[in-house]
Amino acid sequence: MSTTDTRRYRKPQQVRSLRKFNNILDAAAELLHETDIEGVNTNAIAVRAKVNISTVYQYFPDKYAILEQLLDRFNQALLNGIKSLS
Repeated sequence: MSTTDTRRYRKPQQVRSLRKFNNILDAAAELLHETDIEGVNTNAIAVRAKVNISTVYQYFPDKYAILEQLLDRFNQALLNGIKSLS
């Protein structure tokens, strides 16, 4: 079982929800760029994303699930970039 299976997150269905979801991921990426993994936490992510902490927890159970989704996003972008070069 992969960590994705154990760290479920709610997938956004509406445009507004997708925007919040992506804001959370963007905020996590910014914080990770500014500090190390220990400096990233759900409260800091919520503040940076300008959402309530409960909104973060609606989508992700913890910071590791956020970081995992961020890695998946990065990998997908990398794959899309490779495909566009072909």
